[in-house]
Amino acid sequence: MRKTTRFIALTAALLISVMSSACGKNDNQTAIAEGTLSGQTEGLTYADVTSPAESDTAQTGTDKTQTENGTAETEESTTQHTAQGNGENESGTDTDFTEADNAGLDTTKPQNASDSQNTEKPQQTETQPAGTQEQNTSQSETQKPAEPVTQKPAASQAPKPTTPVSQETTSPQQEKPTSAPAVTPVPSGGDFSKTAAQVALAMGDGINLGNTMEATAGGNPWFDVSNVTNWETAWGQPKTTRAMIDGMKKAGFESIRIPVAWSNMMATDGSYEIPKVFFDRIDEIIGYAYANNMYVIINIHYDGGWWDDFAKDEAGTMKRYKAMWTQIAGHYKDYDDKLIFESANEELGDNLGYALVNRINQAFVDLVRASGGNNGVRYLLIAGYNTDIDKTCSSSFKMPSDTCKNHLLISVHYYTPWTYCGMWKDESWGKADYDWGTDADKAEMEKYFKKMQKFTDAGYGVIIGEYSALPKENNGSYTKKDGSAEFLSYVRSLSAKYGYAAYLWDTGDWYNKYSCSMRWPDTASLYR
Repeated sequence: MRKTTRFIALTAALLISVMSSACGKNDNQTAIAEGTLSGQTEGLTYADVTSPAESDTAQTGTDKTQTENGTAETEESTTQHTAQGNGENESGTDTDFTEADNAGLDTTKPQNASDSQNTEKPQQTETQPAGTQEQNTSQSETQKPAEPVTQKPAASQAPKPTTPVSQETTSPQQEKPTSAPAVTPVPSGGDFSKTAAQVALAMGDGINLGNTMEATAGGNPWFDVSNVTNWETAWGQPKTTRAMIDGMKKAGFESIRIPVAWSNMMATDGSYEIPKVFFDRIDEIIGYAYANNMYVIINIHYDGGWWDDFAKDEAGTMKRYKAMWTQIAGHYKDYDDKLIFESANEELGDNLGYALVNRINQAFVDLVRASGGNNGVRYLLIAGYNTDIDKTCSSSFKMPSDTCKNHLLISVHYYTPWTYCGMWKDESWGKADYDWGTDADKAEMEKYFKKMQKFTDAGYGVIIGEYSALPKENNGSYTKKDGSAEFLSYVRSLSAKYGYAAYLWDTGDWYNKYSCSMRWPDTASLYR
């Protein structure tokens, strides 16, 4: 009896031990698959050339409903209003795409143009988002940024709204974890022998990583501000992964613009120190692009609206501006010619005046050139006046003087006409347009692009830093306007004609960050 009892006890103990070991093993394997083991990050080296197929081993079979050429994406007829806004309907080929990837189906009905849409036009600064999401898939219901105020565009061009993208139903493709450093700069590498105009040609098609590293929270953050990922996802975008950037390159984009709000985690004691954790995250994202041999633009974006302080206290605000660029330029001074610094975004304009804008851009060039490393010859992108073509082409706007000949580029944005590019409902100052592509439409675009020859003739490269005919998003469902593919195509063809590089503005509305592919076959075909 005692032997039998001992045998049973030993057998039970053995079974418990085996089960515990198995559970521990499974937990460890899960951690590896999710990249959550201690000391492992998403960081990748400059030489890391792992393909999307190799890095996306955790992707489910149903995620592959969107094929490489995009032809498997569901397309259906969507009713669109006419540009005259007279209530007549006409059939279009635009799709209203719901990201139900796990089900492989489009289950959301098309949205009418009269549905609610954020079409705000901030006068000089980008608006705070109307809705936000936490780092996880649940949305914050109690603390959100204030609703933006609708304003009429001051000129023929206007910046896009910063409406956050809703969280989609699928998870981003997971990546193989790595313990390698985020990026390995090339201290003495790079080819800086090209002129700025030649670099613009080499940059090819570009895309913006919009509403991501430039997301801000106003004066009442609704998340843990010490976590850099919370800032990155504050406006509803998922955390950027290597697979996303790999997919952008695969889609045909040769360069990426990364708007950045450096103030988000910056010291408030007057030192304006940018913490290492924030630099580390930007380094990682640049590393993803470098691994794909892409050009990268980084800037100081809207950044909470402190730019207006230049008009009230130029000396004090210039101290802040220089402190930020001193750190940024110093941190990236050894990066090669693929990394380009941009002086600002759309904020250098009417609130400041031409003379002050010119002084800010000159201070930027002087500071970077004196910061050592490759910065003495780095290609620098100068923000135009409001990034508006007409205002930038004014004789009052002056390009900075530079100690390095033919290494400056100029940035403007193109959202003309705003009634088509940015509006989905009528406003008191204008009616929304729902179609583009007439001879008059194309002539208007070419008129603006031709104006920028003023700068190429003077030896500067020209960058269309943002352009889009903004799709409408509603709870993860997307609708694009009639003629939008032709609009994007004409921007590209005119850029090629005049030697410019154009960067598609994207917040997940053209490029699906969950499937890592373009949303619509007609626009996907433009960039391949």
